[in-house]
Amino acid sequence: MKASEAGMKVGDVVQLKSGGPKMTIHDIDEWNKTIDRAQCYFFKEDDTCSDITFPIATLNLVKTETV
Repeated sequence: MKASEAGMKVGDVVQLKSGGPKMTIHDIDEWNKTIDRAQCYFFKEDDTCSDITFPIATLNLVKTETV
């Protein structure tokens, strides 16, 4: 799935469809012609920041309140 099809962009807050921490997309790259991957920052339980990459199809957008 392409990021544009999923309505995802850099700066969006996402979560794995299976659950887990909220993450912020910091980069999107083309894995192949039909699949994009999102590189995401998130905080671990010990409050250290980490990053990981997931295929877009494994993520859901998280609704956030704007101030």
